[in-house]
Amino acid sequence: MERKTSNTSWRLALAVALAMSLVAASGAAAAPKRDTVVIASANEPPTLDPTNQTSLMTKEMCMLMYNRLFTIDAKLNVVPDLVDSYTTPSPTVWLMKIKAGVKFHNGHVLSSADVKATLEYCAASSYASAYVTDIKKIEIVDGLTVRITTAQPCPLLPMNLSQSSVSIIPKDMIDSKHNFNAEPCGTGPYKFKRWVLGDKVEFVRNADYFDTKRQPSIQNLVWKVIPEGSSRTIALQAGEVDFLYDVATIDLPTLQNDKGVTVLLKESCNLNYLTFNVEKKPFDNALVRKAIDAAIDKQGIVTEEGSTPDSLRYFLARARS
Repeated sequence: MERKTSNTSWRLALAVALAMSLVAASGAAAAPKRDTVVIASANEPPTLDPTNQTSLMTKEMCMLMYNRLFTIDAKLNVVPDLVDSYTTPSPTVWLMKIKAGVKFHNGHVLSSADVKATLEYCAASSYASAYVTDIKKIEIVDGLTVRITTAQPCPLLPMNLSQSSVSIIPKDMIDSKHNFNAEPCGTGPYKFKRWVLGDKVEFVRNADYFDTKRQPSIQNLVWKVIPEGSSRTIALQAGEVDFLYDVATIDLPTLQNDKGVTVLLKESCNLNYLTFNVEKKPFDNALVRKAIDAAIDKQGIVTEEGSTPDSLRYFLARARS
């Protein structure tokens, strides 16, 4: 199997897709089948509770362990996930049929009661509530059907319900005030195995995963925490890890010239932004912030033809001094 790395400029590859793509790549090269893939990342997730987080690393872990009512496909389309079908009888009513026979990792079979309980649980979360704020009422129609009523027409509801913070969890665990950080339990393609703080998070393939078309072939997935960029690069080149989630930019040319490493370059749909500590000089001065804004070649960034203007580099250098 070829060792792989992703450039820091993109975050499109989710962990499940990664696991399946590595298997496909290794098969094409007739390499021996692997039952474990190790991914190195710079950061550790602050929590594994899907409803109480805004961390990118937690979101990646949740993509492994949980499903949502909807998901986003490779072409950025919102498509049903745990929802089998849905209709909109009126501009504010969504009737959703849940897939039958889906099992949580603890063996509990998914029902509409779990969906209702999860959405109400998310409404009480300071993090997840933003995605369910338009929901006015949730009703159980039958064991696999829920009726969601919004306060006003909400065409973005499927997109909101595709977010990792709105991952579906078992009602009985919600009722018992289960600690999802210590023991995650979803319906996803991987089950939580072990978290060694400061070192790694381990997952094992869910043999009962309902979506056979997306069932990963790799049995074990390990996210290894290696904060130092050069150390991650060395680990990849030495074969200690199979994939770099975070690539040190300075090491990219070296990895591109390493015949034993495959570098994957993809366009990103990430939002990047520049922020200032307005309590520190010179950024406490609104005129300074406006000057920086004026110096940025926004059109060049949009068209991907521009670069950081010399005037901005000079200004930032002066600001740091």
